[in-house]
Amino acid sequence: MRGGSEHLSWTEVQGEGHIDVCFAIRDSRVRSFRSAQPIDFAISTLGQDPGIKLLSDLPWTLPSEVPVGSSVALMCERTSTGQMMPEWRVSP
Repeated sequence: MRGGSEHLSWTEVQGEGHIDVCFAIRDSRVRSFRSAQPIDFAISTLGQDPGIKLLSDLPWTLPSEVPVGSSVALMCERTSTGQMMPEWRVSP
């Protein structure tokens, strides 16, 4: 596989997947993260293409409450600057 932006392309996806890995940052060396600790993250695979993995925070769920393999839906939250940020939410 070659690197470089000329080898990238956009693919529309359904936004559903499964948790592959969960982890929390509890003692970050990054100053801007310190006030938000612990920060919970998940690496999820897309249901329609498990080869595509996305990293996102889990703002409403603790990693200890999310078993690997849990179903998730991709949601986009607008930041204070208007940027859309992807976040996984555990599906009921």
